[in-house]
Amino acid sequence: MGSHAKWPAWMLFIALVMLVVSVTSVLPIPRLLFALVLATCLGLYISGMYFPFSVILYSLVVAMVNLVAILLVCEDISYGSDANRASSLHDHHNIALDNQHSKSSN
Repeated sequence: MGSHAKWPAWMLFIALVMLVVSVTSVLPIPRLLFALVLATCLGLYISGMYFPFSVILYSLVVAMVNLVAILLVCEDISYGSDANRASSLHDHHNIALDNQHSKSSN
């Protein structure tokens, strides 16, 4: 058996629990907080498994994974869901048709 640390496995377990909690929406916690906790746990797991003695790489990997999580969550928040985008496009199309119809009737 190897002599590696057992704590990275707990980080993976916590990340999976957070993923299940965020998908099922059990707790009323903002999505950004879920993303940051999940990303931190995954970053610590990756660092603990592949770079066990490099503290600098720990911080770099965790920071990188957190930045990716923030970008993904903020992009999803700013653009909204596909249903919102589709209804918005449908509304714009109807407004354009109404404007075109009112111009042609004059």
